Amino acid sequence: MNLELLKRGISKKVSILKARQEAEYKTVDFFKNRGYPVTQICEILNISRSGYYKYKTRTKPKKEKQDKLLCSLIHEYYLTFDGILGYRRMIMFINKLNHKSFSGGYIHRLMNYLSITARIRRKKVNRKRIKPKYTKENILARDFTAKAPNEKRITDVTEFSIPEDSRKLQLSPIMDLYDSSIIEYELSFKNNNHLVFNMFNKARQNILMQAQYFIVIESSSIQEISLKVRLKKLE
Repeated sequence: MNLELLKRGISKKVSILKARQEAEYKTVDFFKNRGYPVTQICEILNISRSGYYKYKTRTKPKKEKQDKLLCSLIHEYYLTFDGILGYRRMIMFINKLNHKSFSGGYIHRLMNYLSITARIRRKKVNRKRIKPKYTKENILARDFTAKAPNEKRITDVTEFSIPEDSRKLQLSPIMDLYDSSIIEYELSFKNNNHLVFNMFNKARQNILMQAQYFIVIESSSIQEISLKVRLKKLE
């Protein structure tokens, strides 16, 4: 193997340790254990041989030992709690379980160094599936086109917020799918049967209800049933 490949693929990740050129020294250890001469490796990495041996025999400072200990604790708690601990909870667990008072920024920096972040958990929502009491036939089948006027009309109730007012405005229109024109509409501050019935009565007075389909898109089943009754009376 050509030792010129040493410089390729060796990342100089920002280290919490205090030794200078630590990445190069660890690279020397890596290839030294594989039988390469230290002198040649140091020449390729542009470091001194004496500096490498000084690094090997140096006394680690207290801060560096503390950083290594905390990194091991962070990694241990991360695996123990299945990665759900963010830096705030990590601070709480480390300080409480080890009777310490490390600062939040200190723990946060170490977590960034280790590339450890909390795994986002989905919120549990307890919903019961209830079969609707009233179901209607899907007549349109998402075909919102019409070949002639008065062939298909649809209605809905839309809610609008009013600036500087706690009330909300309700709009109930009837739209012709042929040209997307609004046949009639009604405005109210309450979403109830009167809103829809007033709009329906206006449309009945102004135009002949000759539509092939009349679909009520509305969440309230009471309004749907009431409108169906009125449509039967028109027939």
